[in-house]
Amino acid sequence: VLGLTLGERAFKVAIRCGARRVFVANRSEELQNLARWWSEGGTLPMLVIDAREHCVHIPLVEALFAKDVERSLIVDQGRYGGALLARSRAAQEEFVASPLEIGHAWLRNRENRFVVAPDLSRHRVRNKKEQKDATRYFTKIIHKSQDGPVTQYLYRPVSILLTRVLLHTPLTPNHVSLIVAFLGAIGIFFTAQVELSSVILGTSIVLIAGYLDACDGEIARLRLLSSHFGAWLDTITDQLTMIGYTAALGYHLYLIDPQVWLAWSILFGIVCY
Repeated sequence: VLGLTLGERAFKVAIRCGARRVFVANRSEELQNLARWWSEGGTLPMLVIDAREHCVHIPLVEALFAKDVERSLIVDQGRYGGALLARSRAAQEEFVASPLEIGHAWLRNRENRFVVAPDLSRHRVRNKKEQKDATRYFTKIIHKSQDGPVTQYLYRPVSILLTRVLLHTPLTPNHVSLIVAFLGAIGIFFTAQVELSSVILGTSIVLIAGYLDACDGEIARLRLLSSHFGAWLDTITDQLTMIGYTAALGYHLYLIDPQVWLAWSILFGIVCY
C-alpha cells in the first residue's frame, strides 16, 4: 500500500513513535525467538502491531500511549484493531505466551482499556479491493491545514496522481527535491532569454517543477520519510526557484528594453523577497 508492505509500514510507525528495539516476525515460526528477545529488553513498555491484515499509521500508536494503564488495545467496531500496548511485566508475559491470540483474549476482558481507532490510523487490508480502499483512505494524509485554495484545488489534484506513480519507484523525497531544483534551473535559463517562445518554454518547465515540488512532501508523509533536512531542502529549492524565476522574467524585459531603472528594480525585488 502506497509503496510499502504492511510490515514495512508497521516497522516505520514503531520507529517514528520512539521504539528502541523492534522484533519483526514475518512467519509464525519466528515467534519462537520472541521470548529471548523480550527477556533482553528490560522494563520498557511493549508495543505490538499486527500488520498481517492492517495498514497502520502513527495516530494508532499515539492513541495507545495517551494514558498510563497496564493493558490497552485498539478496537474498531467492537473488533480487535491490530495494535496493543503492554506496560506491566505481567501483561508482557501474557503476550509472549500467546502472541497470536492475545489481542482477542484481551478484547474479552472488559477490565482492559479499549481505545477506538482514531481517524487516519489504520485500514484493514485482506484483498485487492481493501488494498485500493486503503490507498484512497491514506492519501488524505497529504492535505495540510495551511494549504491555500491554489494548492488545494490546482496543485494537489495533479500532484497526487504523480505521487502515486513515484511511490512505486526507488525515488526518495530528497531525490524529488533535487529533480525540482534541476527543472527549476532549466526553466529559469530559458525564461531569461529575449525570445518569447523561450520564456513560454521556461515558464512551462517551472510550472511542471511546481507540481513535482508538491510530490516530495507527499511521498515523505505517505512513506514516513519526513526529516528536518528534507524539509530544509524542500524550502531552499522552493525559494531559490521563485527568486530565480522572478529575476529571469525581469531580465527578459531588460533584454527587450535595457533601462537602468529596470536593472535596479530586479535587484531591489530580489533583496526585498
